Amino acid sequence: NQNINFLGIAVSVKTAKAVKRNQIKRWIRENYTLIENRVKPGCRIVFLWKKKVSYEFANFENIKKDMEKILDKAGILEEKS
Repeated sequence: NQNINFLGIAVSVKTAKAVKRNQIKRWIRENYTLIENRVKPGCRIVFLWKKKVSYEFANFENIKKDMEKILDKAGILEEKS
């Protein structure tokens, strides 16, 4: 019953060294801020980056596509206006 969203980000230690893990977290945060106004209020969202996903496939655009697809599938992303 709150009007704010909570965001959690967890990147596995086995994914990469600290610099690359922090870069992944920065990309996730930045992408979330770009679509935050389209996310329904009152949600708690946790993004988990598993070690199965290689760092080489991570970039800003891939994370953006995946994030929009996941949030839309969960039903918490509103239509573009």
